[in-house]
Amino acid sequence: MPRKRERLNHDHLNNSQANPEFLIRSRAMRSLMRRAKLIAKEEGPVLIQGETGTGKTHLAGELHEISDRKGHRFMDYGCGEWSPAMLESALFGHSKDAYTSSLTFQKGLLAETNGGTLVLNDIDLLSPAMQGKLLRFLDDGTFTRLGEPGTPIVVDVRIIATSNKNLDALMKQGLFLRDLYYRLRRWRLTIPPLRERPEDLRDLAGKFLEDFQNQRDRSEEDHRWFFHNDVHNLFTSMNWNGNVRDLRSAVENIALFCDGDRKPITLEQASAVLFDEEYKFETHSVDTDEQLRKVLYSTRWNISLTSRITTLSRTTIYKRIRQNGWRQPKA
Repeated sequence: MPRKRERLNHDHLNNSQANPEFLIRSRAMRSLMRRAKLIAKEEGPVLIQGETGTGKTHLAGELHEISDRKGHRFMDYGCGEWSPAMLESALFGHSKDAYTSSLTFQKGLLAETNGGTLVLNDIDLLSPAMQGKLLRFLDDGTFTRLGEPGTPIVVDVRIIATSNKNLDALMKQGLFLRDLYYRLRRWRLTIPPLRERPEDLRDLAGKFLEDFQNQRDRSEEDHRWFFHNDVHNLFTSMNWNGNVRDLRSAVENIALFCDGDRKPITLEQASAVLFDEEYKFETHSVDTDEQLRKVLYSTRWNISLTSRITTLSRTTIYKRIRQNGWRQPKA
């Protein structure tokens, strides 16, 4: 179902505490936010792309909050949540007698969001017919409600589309309407994956750990949990294919299931949870010697832990250490 966003009274793009998914220490995220601020003040559709879990819907919400539409409604809707027929009805609405099973009037998301912002998540999942209908709306700002064929409805809605797929490639394969693609990408933002911004990863992990402790036991204000630096090094050596969502899950699992004191949480405690068969967080693919060396340093040359992170056998790791002439640093 569509979701209505809470109204906020400050600029989230400058306030990392309000939305921890958008801590912006890294150069890549600072550049993204500068672009977002400029785009927010313009009109026209926006295409937000990025891997799963990077926070595309969150970014869409931030754009709305600093735009001139912030006093109006913000809604987001998943294009893959319903059948094409139900999606058409949800977006454009229908009259009471539009079809046999239609018992009530439905205004439609476009009409409900008039003046505001409508986010269409996973836009690549739209059927070809719905792609064409959306394109027509973007072209002239009008649509026809099902069951009311002669009555075009005019609304002022900003469409923000999100996708974790390569829409350019889908367009070239004939799987996504060319005209719609170019219409949506009038303004485009791409969120970099977490593995490419280790500076943000450290801050996010710390914030998620703080949030988890606050929710779990507010009586421990004088005993703040934190990660040992070795744990942060371990985090930077991992893939995080689920990005921010994956990191939050990992942090919360570590905080809940690690044994002993949590001040600080050690490498041994964190790795015991991360690489337990029950959880199976994504390991790091090691394609180059430099990547392997990075993991070795992150684990303080713990060969067993390096093996679990990289899925390389201990024999293979020792062989590559000898081939490269690496020496473990002195403590």
